[in-house]
Amino acid sequence: MNYTESDVRAFRRNNNSAARIERLKIIFQFAVTILCSFIMGLLLIRMLPEQFYSNSVLRVSTHFETVFINCEGLYDYVLCILKYSLSDIICIVALFLVSFFTFNYVASDIVLIYNGIKIGSTLSFLWAFIANTALSYNLGVLRYVVVVVFKLALLILIFDYSCRSALYSHKLKVVSATGRPSVKMRALVPFIVNTIAYIGSLIIFNGIYCFLIYALK
Repeated sequence: MNYTESDVRAFRRNNNSAARIERLKIIFQFAVTILCSFIMGLLLIRMLPEQFYSNSVLRVSTHFETVFINCEGLYDYVLCILKYSLSDIICIVALFLVSFFTFNYVASDIVLIYNGIKIGSTLSFLWAFIANTALSYNLGVLRYVVVVVFKLALLILIFDYSCRSALYSHKLKVVSATGRPSVKMRALVPFIVNTIAYIGSLIIFNGIYCFLIYALK
């Protein structure tokens, strides 16, 4: 069967339209997931009793007061930043790995729910150390603003990567005529490079965050 140039153009338009719709569906689904889980985190932490906050003073002060405390050389500083970045790196690696499987959307939703609840509850929890004067540790507005800015930036970064990894997964799960996986290097290599760039961005964000809370203590 011979195809005319107009047929080819129509086929490409249909493909582009389908890809655009799929992209919007992914962004909408993940945005709703992360927003709802973030709000859930904000609300859940408010149900905790007053005693919980009082018992958490040491843990909060340790987070803000002991960063870089035993660091002497560059290696120690890098190790400390990597420690603060570990959970975020694990999330990116998990999103990367599940992109090769058919259940990647479900797994991505789980990662987004985890991060949304974690960051929502963290911001709500730390607010008590500003609003509640009865607590012995005073976090301070400036340090709280630093936490809010960087935690939300990390949440947006993870959300953005989850959308990109979901889009890449369509290219990675191509199968041959025999039904075997047929991953093309021109799709895999950019995805790997993109993933490394996101991990690097997470480390840089956490590094700046650590230096700021160290300078503000």
